[in-house]
Amino acid sequence: DSSRGADEGLGLKSIYGTSNGHLPRSQIKSGPDSKPSSSFGSVHHSSSTGGVSRRQVRREAPKPRARSRTSDAAKLQAKRFFEQAQADLSAADLQRTQQAIVTLKGYGDAKQEQQYLKTAKELLVLLASKPSLIRSLFPLFPSRYRYRIEKMASPVVFDASQLRHICKEKLSDEDFASVKKFVVSVIFSDTSSDGTVDERTLLRESQVVLTCLVENDIDLQLFFD
Repeated sequence: DSSRGADEGLGLKSIYGTSNGHLPRSQIKSGPDSKPSSSFGSVHHSSSTGGVSRRQVRREAPKPRARSRTSDAAKLQAKRFFEQAQADLSAADLQRTQQAIVTLKGYGDAKQEQQYLKTAKELLVLLASKPSLIRSLFPLFPSRYRYRIEKMASPVVFDASQLRHICKEKLSDEDFASVKKFVVSVIFSDTSSDGTVDERTLLRESQVVLTCLVENDIDLQLFFD
């Protein structure tokens, strides 16, 4: 399967871990020391020291299926990101993205939070001109990091935008700060894991920003892009 091979070559599977579900039963370890995990939460296997009734077995059966659905969803998200990255990035940037993801995997496994977040920001800077690609990357981050990475992404994307450069040239420092604050707050609001958006406040602030841009002869399409 060429798409599966491509996913593994880019290293995207590593961003959400692996599962014993891919190993032969003879290779799956059990017992208290066996604790496979992924970025979507830890999965614990337990062994039984006594007999297990058929009723107990049937009751526990849904757990592997639920884990399988989570794993399948993660793989689908990774596949979508990879396909979009192939379409949007140059070969060199695609390779840098691969390297960053492999590095993230290492820092995540080692629980080196500072280095993980630093590498995540470097990846965001690399992808700053492709906000839609960053959106498809968010679901691949472990939940413990995702909100902080979303917060980092917005100013990174704004600072790399043409809107930022034009506003910096044409607006006063005060107006520029207002525009930046608003734009940064809404860039990824549609996919934010925070989910707190006051629509009335958003409408009121957007009117102020749009008026400021019009009065300073700044192309509104840059704002909507």
